[in-house]
Amino acid sequence: STIVIARGLGANDYGIYVFLLASFIAIKSLLDMGTSNAFYTFISKSAHSRAFYLYYIIWVFFQFILSVMIIFLLLPDNWIERIWNGVEESRIALAFVAVFMQQQVWQLVSQIGESARLTIKVQTLNILTAILHLSVISILHAFGLLTIERIYIVIMLEILIASIAAYFLLSVEYKNERFSFNDLIHKYWIYCMPLIPYMWLVMIMKFSDTWFLQRYGGAIEQGNYAISTRFATASLVVTTAIIRILWKEVSAQSNGKDTDKTFSYYDKASRILFVFSAFTACFFIPWVPDLIINLLGEEYTDGMIVMSLMFLYPIHQSLAQVNSTVYYSLSLTCQFVLINSAQIIVATLVMYSLLAPKEAFIPGLELGSFGLAIKMVGVQFLGVNFSMWWLARKLGWKYSILPQLSAIVSFLLISYLVHFITNDSYYLSVNFIIKVTVSGVLYLIMGVVLLRYFPASIGMSPGEFQKYIKMTGNLLSKPFKRI
Repeated sequence: STIVIARGLGANDYGIYVFLLASFIAIKSLLDMGTSNAFYTFISKSAHSRAFYLYYIIWVFFQFILSVMIIFLLLPDNWIERIWNGVEESRIALAFVAVFMQQQVWQLVSQIGESARLTIKVQTLNILTAILHLSVISILHAFGLLTIERIYIVIMLEILIASIAAYFLLSVEYKNERFSFNDLIHKYWIYCMPLIPYMWLVMIMKFSDTWFLQRYGGAIEQGNYAISTRFATASLVVTTAIIRILWKEVSAQSNGKDTDKTFSYYDKASRILFVFSAFTACFFIPWVPDLIINLLGEEYTDGMIVMSLMFLYPIHQSLAQVNSTVYYSLSLTCQFVLINSAQIIVATLVMYSLLAPKEAFIPGLELGSFGLAIKMVGVQFLGVNFSMWWLARKLGWKYSILPQLSAIVSFLLISYLVHFITNDSYYLSVNFIIKVTVSGVLYLIMGVVLLRYFPASIGMSPGEFQKYIKMTGNLLSKPFKRI
């Protein structure tokens, strides 16, 4: 879907499209104030009454009304023009509703389903929604009707349909419980109070990233950065699917008191997700020029270096999501906020120094999307590892940075070797898709062989690695056994 939208809109309009989405996702953090995390943690620990869910739904609706009042009724027109860099108000309104439906409404539905361990049904709805989205977007593109406004409308209608379907398909267990409204507010306040300033910092950082890039780099630079991010985060597909399951199971471990079992979940999840993300991302880095030319078009060739850098971003993003899940699930919100607030402040300062124009009052390096990519990868690497170190120190767990570095270097070396074999030798006349497929098979074989003989490079013992290989083989062979 991203490829179709990027090709159909072009770099400039695609930059405007993602700028509006990113800006409202950032604003969403401002009003949410950590309540979505609290809600999911509470319903993951135990069943609740219908009233408990109803109060949260009312809170979500209140966020929508408050946002509309602030943005479209209270903000002066010149503020709106400056904040969104002259984008038409109709586009701003459509982008806001689309983001709210996607980030708030569908997140609420998914959280309820995941908390009840209805993961298969939730993910099936996600897949069907994605297929519908791709189909509609492709049809609009084929008939030359693809515009920013129509994409936002499509997103809204898809989420509405999926939410209605979820209402009938997801059965949730309720229990009778008595609580006062004041007790409920107090419960959320204890959980969210440390998160409120942190969420505001997150909003400032996310919005400043996109705003500075749009302001000083322009829509094309925004488009190059955004498409690079979309391609790179594809390697987080497993992380995205597993993370709520991990959250649910950690929360359910005697309210986080069983630290041995918690470490078992944390250790296995972080290792597997890191290796999968690194293995996937490192494969695509040598293929970036081919991906852009064959899938996106010449209009995006200026973003090759940015995309290569951004493929490194999801590697540690997988660890960041595992870390945040464990911190939230164990209710270590104060520590999480302090660590990540420091990271956000550093990241914002680094972002300004890399993006600001050279003639500004406080001059910067004016590196555009390249500078933002450097900031995203570098600051995250340092922040994630500090977060892991602190968590290990707090709970008496093991921590080492060497498996991360050795895994990335090993996968990159294999990837460039395979790329040379299939792309830079006598196979030059072979179709791009065939070359990537052959390269992928060779890369998979060489990667498995590497991990088989050097499992310590990802922090595993030979026995552990063989166990996971056997487990994977059993999972893959199940459909054939049924046949």
